[in-house]
Amino acid sequence: MVNKMEDQSSLGFTRDEDFESLYATNVNFEPSVWDLKLIFGQLDQSSGRAVVKQHTAISVPWIQVKLMAYYLEAQLAIHDIDFGAVIVPPSLIPPSPDPTSPEIQGNELAEVTAKYLLLIHEKYFGGRSQMPPQEAPACSPDAPTTGE
Repeated sequence: MVNKMEDQSSLGFTRDEDFESLYATNVNFEPSVWDLKLIFGQLDQSSGRAVVKQHTAISVPWIQVKLMAYYLEAQLAIHDIDFGAVIVPPSLIPPSPDPTSPEIQGNELAEVTAKYLLLIHEKYFGGRSQMPPQEAPACSPDAPTTGE
């Protein structure tokens, strides 16, 4: 018996009768061996102090996480080309990983992981946009965008 994978490009999409469209200003992650749980919430300051009210959790298998990472990066690159780089306020930028931290010295896996995470951090928050300007095509006001 041959295991045949369905080509995603041939899939049709329909929305369940219970489909909801929600908004989130925050997402937390709960990884496990099997999947990654994404917990979405929204900042609420109505009580006078900032609190995130979590409203939805979605668990995604790791294969889908990898596909999502690719498509999220592609969407961000397209957005950067169409509208300019998304600038994250300094107060929201997560701390930079430190591969020289004494806590991980001697643990080769931790050191390699910290170096890799530092590269990712630099890519997103090191002052460079997703796509180097010399590689980005010039956009004119009447040029079609990816949404057209």
